[in-house]
Amino acid sequence: DMGCDLDPRRFRGNFWMDDAEPWAELSWVGREIQIGDVRFEVQKPIVRCVATAANPESGERDHNPLVPLKRLHGEPLFGVLVKPIDQGEIAVGDRVVG
Repeated sequence: DMGCDLDPRRFRGNFWMDDAEPWAELSWVGREIQIGDVRFEVQKPIVRCVATAANPESGERDHNPLVPLKRLHGEPLFGVLVKPIDQGEIAVGDRVVG
C-alpha cells in the first residue's frame, strides 16, 4: 500500500484490465491469452525499474512503488510480458480470455 493513488501511466502498460483479480496475471505465465482477435503467449512477470517513481505529469520523483512491490512479491513485479502469436485487431473494451 502506497498510502496514495498512483497514476497508472507510471507503469507504462500497453494493456490495462478492469475485470481480473489483483495480481491474477502473474499466474498466467506459460499460458496463452486472447485479447480481441490476437492471441498472446504470457512469457514472464515484469520487474519494474526506478522510472515508476517519477510523476508522469512533472517528471519529479515523488513516490517509490518499488519498495511495496518488492515487499509483496519478493521482487518489484508489476504486470507480465506478452508476445503476440498472431495478428488481428484489439479494441478498448475487449476482454482478456484465457
